[in-house]
Amino acid sequence: MMKVMSPPSFGAAARILAERDPVIARLVAEAGPPRLSRPTESHFGTLVRAIVYQQLAGRAAAAIHGRLIAAVGGDGADGTADGDGADVRPEPLLALTDEQMRAVGLSRNKMASLRDLAAKVLDGTVVLSPRGLARESDDEIIARLSAVRGIGPWTAEMFLIFQLRRLDVWPVGDLGVRRGYGLAWQVPTPTARELQPLGEPFRPYRSVAAWYCWRATELYADAAESALTRLGRSSGGHDGVMQKFSLEATARELLARARSGSGGRAATTVIGGHEKVLRQTVIAMVNGATLAEHENPGEASVHVLAGRVRLTAGQHSWEGRRGDLLMVPTASHSLVALEDSAVLLTVAKLV
Repeated sequence: MMKVMSPPSFGAAARILAERDPVIARLVAEAGPPRLSRPTESHFGTLVRAIVYQQLAGRAAAAIHGRLIAAVGGDGADGTADGDGADVRPEPLLALTDEQMRAVGLSRNKMASLRDLAAKVLDGTVVLSPRGLARESDDEIIARLSAVRGIGPWTAEMFLIFQLRRLDVWPVGDLGVRRGYGLAWQVPTPTARELQPLGEPFRPYRSVAAWYCWRATELYADAAESALTRLGRSSGGHDGVMQKFSLEATARELLARARSGSGGRAATTVIGGHEKVLRQTVIAMVNGATLAEHENPGEASVHVLAGRVRLTAGQHSWEGRRGDLLMVPTASHSLVALEDSAVLLTVAKLV
């Protein structure tokens, strides 16, 4: 009887690529072996989390996710736990009423996306059983997952890499991978179409090459560790300790989330919160996305981190490009992205 060989680990694959390519060899020497957090949730639970977290700041998303887990009978009954490792199943999720879903904080779009995911898992459109997944290629899994409302190719690719540990995924639509490739191989940042053939030499371990592209953006662009490559650490505030924070890396990650989500926006609060005097939030918006009109609780500014935006107040408007700082008027105002953009919004309440 022929013995079936198991695929190598990510670390072993990195060593194989290092023997093939001197750039990978340098990255392995500088960054060490790939570090991926061990999955703590079921495949279905991971996809549920991905939908809930779209376009939300980390703490708000964690609170909503914890309440959702509690509603379906998992952990986090007080709404404060994040439900790590909780067993989420399609049937109890489908049994939730609109009122129950709204009570945990879900938007109408996310309610529809979660129900579509659960329904497609139950009718077999999306296969999540280990045996079924083992029979499907990466492209088949991406196609099935992308059929779910609110799940795009990028989310499916991240699921393949970080949940299923598939070794040969090449996420050319990820800006961090493209930029990291340009930095590491010292070429202009390739487009998605240009990057596609550049991954061929790394088959069948393109996921490992992608991980090192992410790492290259941090090593060579002086960025802090990204959410995709760091080991799972909580971000519960700075606790009075000096920390280094990369706005550039955060903007890249949020733009990737904004492009893959249905709402075209993603945000995370980096300092403070609504209950604090000072709040700083990184917001990413795809071309055409808008932050609706509202008024300031105090003084505010918009620092454009990437792209181009227009700030409008009444009959007046101001355009800002990367590096510009726009002072936000106290009058009712709105912000629209004139191209895929990321901004740092700073609000200081009057006390």
